[in-house]
Amino acid sequence: MAIEDPYFSKPGKIEVLLGADLFPYILTDGLVKGPPSTPMTHNTLLGWILVGPVTCQTENAADSTIQVTNLHSSSLDLSHQLKRFWELEEVQAPTRSLPEDEQQDGRYTVQLPFKVPQPALGESENTALTRFMQLERRFDKNTELADRYSQHMQVYIDLKHMTEVPYSQQQLKPQDNGYPGFYLPHHPVFKESTTTSLRVVYNASQKSANGISLNDSLLTGPNIQEKMANILQRWRLYKVAFTADITKMYRMINVAENHQDYQRIIWRDNNSQPIKHYRLTTVTFGMEPSAFLAIRTLKQLAQDEDDIYPIGCEAIRNDFYIDDLMSGSDNVEDALTKQKQVTTALERGGFTLRKWASNCTPVLEGIPQESQQVSNIKEIYNDRHVKTLALRRTPSNIFAWTNSRVVLHWLSDQPTRWKTFVANRVSDIQSNLDATRRFVPSAQNPADLATRKVTPVDLQARSLWWNGHEWLAEPQSQWPKNHCSEPITLEEKTVKSIHVSSKE
Repeated sequence: MAIEDPYFSKPGKIEVLLGADLFPYILTDGLVKGPPSTPMTHNTLLGWILVGPVTCQTENAADSTIQVTNLHSSSLDLSHQLKRFWELEEVQAPTRSLPEDEQQDGRYTVQLPFKVPQPALGESENTALTRFMQLERRFDKNTELADRYSQHMQVYIDLKHMTEVPYSQQQLKPQDNGYPGFYLPHHPVFKESTTTSLRVVYNASQKSANGISLNDSLLTGPNIQEKMANILQRWRLYKVAFTADITKMYRMINVAENHQDYQRIIWRDNNSQPIKHYRLTTVTFGMEPSAFLAIRTLKQLAQDEDDIYPIGCEAIRNDFYIDDLMSGSDNVEDALTKQKQVTTALERGGFTLRKWASNCTPVLEGIPQESQQVSNIKEIYNDRHVKTLALRRTPSNIFAWTNSRVVLHWLSDQPTRWKTFVANRVSDIQSNLDATRRFVPSAQNPADLATRKVTPVDLQARSLWWNGHEWLAEPQSQWPKNHCSEPITLEEKTVKSIHVSSKE
């Protein structure tokens, strides 16, 4: 007789368990009985099966005795004991990850840590729409800003960091506790000292109609960031040091789909188009828990990849300050190993490192030039600069320049007039720097070039950096005016308070 499963005697994966109540329904005609104490065969919809006792005979079998003692220190009711019994007997279903949990690019997905499951948020769409209309009026007056802003948002759309809300889902219907979503107003911020001068800020602190903002409804999360002092102390001990940072760190972390409605925005490319509603699909800078979510994701990545990249994951756990990596080693070989493991482990989580810099040329050799901060840190510190600074000088006049009129005002008066922090620094400058303090506009300040996006190659052609501004060769009357009144020397008198009480 042919058995449906010829390998029934070998252990294998159990695909399905049929209860006793279903057994009669799969039986068909066909029953073959054997001798007593042997199994019989049944014909079923699944083929012939064996049912019955099986005698196992072994020679020289050794007898063994096991004594089990079980002592319960507490008594449980019968129903609870029965529940625990069936839980022990239950066959665990195989763990299957949902498609959205298994991102093809390896990126992590987080949920927003709300204080309560359903936050009591009010209506927020009208405020966001009003702010967007104000932004469009600003675009009408500044076409360059409009173009740069539009390019920024288009990158978001192209990278799927924001997706359009279908028309049928645009209206947020209030529920018992509040609205199941939130609209974030947004506006531009300019920072010339960064690689991206235009940044779009999403205001999660904007109050909704009932006075509660999205940030009010979110937990900040514990401080799990390694202290900067510890990172710097370790970094300064390395003989071979390197630094880098993660490109768009927050935007490389996805937000769970059921929480994306709390990150809605309003946008259109120009005012001739209809208003469109979008969901931000990644962690948004400006929300209370964003830093915690980003750091926690890095630590989770280090835990997940630790078996494969132990050296790199140790650096990910201990040598990151938010998105800035400061690490190294005592020799080139170990530094290269750590660099490679950190890079590969982060790439498996969807993160990319850029702005690489090191005091060791071999560390940078395998990194594309566009991913490096400068060509080589070590080249900056050569003997030529030190000797130049060490020359004896006998200047007739020293001028100290600043682009802050507020600082000039502080320095023009007595330190005792200012609060402690400012007073201490004003006192140090006035005591240690015997110089004439002058104002210079930011656009004419050579020191500002060091804080802008100026490469060493571009710096060669900058006359401002090498020679200063042209008006330095002119009489002092042609120099920028301080517009800061000269200090007035007045006698300082101590004010004393006298309290008088009288009784009639």
